[in-house]
Amino acid sequence: MDQPPRTRCENCQTELAGEFCFECGQSAREYNVPISTFAKDMVSESFDLDSRLRATMRPLFFRPGLVPRDYVAGHRARFVPPFRLYLLASFAMFLLMSLGSGIDVRSDDGAQFNVGLTIGDPEAEAERAAAAEGGSATESGDATQDSVAGAPETTTQRLEQLEERLETRISEGVQRASENPGAFAEEFSNRMAQAMFLLLPVFALLLKLLYRKRLYVHHIVFAIYFHAWFFLVVAVTLMPGAIGFPAVSDVMAILLLWSPIYLFLAMRRFYEQSRILTFVKLFVLSNVYLLLASVTMLAVVLWTIAGT
Repeated sequence: MDQPPRTRCENCQTELAGEFCFECGQSAREYNVPISTFAKDMVSESFDLDSRLRATMRPLFFRPGLVPRDYVAGHRARFVPPFRLYLLASFAMFLLMSLGSGIDVRSDDGAQFNVGLTIGDPEAEAERAAAAEGGSATESGDATQDSVAGAPETTTQRLEQLEERLETRISEGVQRASENPGAFAEEFSNRMAQAMFLLLPVFALLLKLLYRKRLYVHHIVFAIYFHAWFFLVVAVTLMPGAIGFPAVSDVMAILLLWSPIYLFLAMRRFYEQSRILTFVKLFVLSNVYLLLASVTMLAVVLWTIAGT
């Protein structure tokens, strides 16, 4: 039996005048419907997302800067929202990385995972770790005796002890990573995904310093769409390696060389400045951001090793 049309919002009981409640924003859609109607609505929503995805991907790849420019200009209905696209792209990239593509690194015992480190023999690492621990304990005892004798530790001694403890921690982490490379790669991917998300506002801040007259939110939208494009390109590059064709991935890595050209064209279209001025700002932006990204990646690698 057909349900009567809904006249009030079930959430706040406000009088409805459209498809959404103007008071709380809840949809006026009725879910007390036959399964056929529910399935029809789900298919309709899926095709709507699919159509927006197609409308977003084509200009995102072939007309750099058009999607963020039109989005901040108010033409949002036909595009996938930037944050949703970013989540989709980052999920695809880090999933493919965790499946075994990316930088190929092998340990002496044949283990393989996607981190730019060479893992040595686990037994040798264990011996070095034990030796470091023994040396640290001996020096700690000596330092205690000196302290008792009235000779306090110097700053140099404390720094040396801290360095030795850090080396021991890293040696132990390297050993654990060589024993369980899959867990290490998964942990690295998770932490790198978090780090890249935190770098987004930094990228937008650099753009704000270069283009002071534009609102910061405009730079955020541009940064999100650019990173989403980059993640999708990396995902496409990694895909052959993830299904067993690493040589194809190595050849397709040439696509990444298009990144600075793409960013130049996107900045030209989005910010509408001259070629020379855009090139100068691109040079500053890319060098500063690459330095920050490299330091961040190194920190994540060390963090993952120390905390594995």
